[in-house]
Amino acid sequence: MTKKKNPEDLNKRGRPTDEYDNGDLSAHLAGIVHLKDLNFEAQTIIRKTVKEFNDKTNSDRAYDTKSILFLVVRLSRVTTASVKQTIDSSDKFDCSDYGKTSVNNYKQVLVAVAKRLSELKEKKGTIRKDQRNGEEYYSDSQLLKLISLMEEGGSVSAIDMMIEEFKKEIKGN
Repeated sequence: MTKKKNPEDLNKRGRPTDEYDNGDLSAHLAGIVHLKDLNFEAQTIIRKTVKEFNDKTNSDRAYDTKSILFLVVRLSRVTTASVKQTIDSSDKFDCSDYGKTSVNNYKQVLVAVAKRLSELKEKKGTIRKDQRNGEEYYSDSQLLKLISLMEEGGSVSAIDMMIEEFKKEIKGN
């Protein structure tokens, strides 16, 4: 008599799960929320890739560049299950329950965008606006704080203190 195997020990049939490793790009883009935080080439890649896919599928639902950027930043390992979980749990997506086809389409767009952005990152070194050529730059919010302090007529010591705080924030990240 043969012993029955545990379900975990059985080999799964069918295609192996496709998993795309997006860890490096996701780590590089950590903290990015808006498309404007990326350099021009990266913005163009995202827009063109999403537009190409929208034109190719002829679906009634267009894929939003903001939601694709959100997924690229959020997911370090791209699988169908991780895309579905992120879409279902996030309030950035309009529908609460996406079907298998929609999730697979999101995954295809996401992987295409991630591959193209990774290639650009390898060529340019960075695709963020706040880090040009490996140097560190102040974020938009930090610049706004500094400009408002200067417009209010802040003293030199107050401006220097604010800049020191920004340097500590940058080193902390």
